[in-house]
Amino acid sequence: MLRFHLTPNLTCSANGRRNVSARLALPETSRRAIVVLKPEQLAKAADALPERLHALALLGGYSGLRWSELIALKRDDLDLEERTVRVDERLTEVGGGGGSWSWGNPKTADSARTVNLPAVVVKPLAEHLLRFPPLRSQDDPQLEGLLFHAEGSPIRRHLFRKLWRRACEAAKVPAIRLEWLRHTGASLAYAASRDMKAVAARLGHTSTRMVDTTYLSIYEETGRELAEAIDVLVRKRLSRS
Repeated sequence: MLRFHLTPNLTCSANGRRNVSARLALPETSRRAIVVLKPEQLAKAADALPERLHALALLGGYSGLRWSELIALKRDDLDLEERTVRVDERLTEVGGGGGSWSWGNPKTADSARTVNLPAVVVKPLAEHLLRFPPLRSQDDPQLEGLLFHAEGSPIRRHLFRKLWRRACEAAKVPAIRLEWLRHTGASLAYAASRDMKAVAARLGHTSTRMVDTTYLSIYEETGRELAEAIDVLVRKRLSRS
């Protein structure tokens, strides 16, 4: 085993020999900034989608569910009266677009959860159920009751992605990545609550670390609202002195 140490000139050596590669500058890695949609942008993009996919996009943007969780939802997972959706399965495509389907448990133990839904998404879901009843499948019992489907099959990721991009362009809103719908839901939940722990639980995470480092992209106006709230508090305190 080679043991490396730093020489006085900060190059790395092995067995006393200078490692000239240590002088090479490593390429800087940059992480693409996550973009999220504001509620009015999400509504415009969803309206530009085919009617069958309208509620799916809104649910994705407001619930923070993973794509594999969204397309696995069945009718008995949805309680419109209580405004909740239950996550207890996930559905993934094997071999990419057009491949076979694989059912499984949620990603982690904490990913199995019940998510409360805002009222804004309940009506579109109710309308979806009336217009596109849950799937009745005689070929595959696992598809029975599937909430979102097309031509007797779950919604394919690559097909939705293509239609989603077109919808965003038509609505003149940022054409965010499909997975950033989840980020939109996380950011909106935090902007409304300022509760990192509650947001983590909503997303199915055990820790707030993932929320803080990955999903949190706060709307610009949230920062201004926070500053204004500080001003209000300071004025109250100063008026008492």
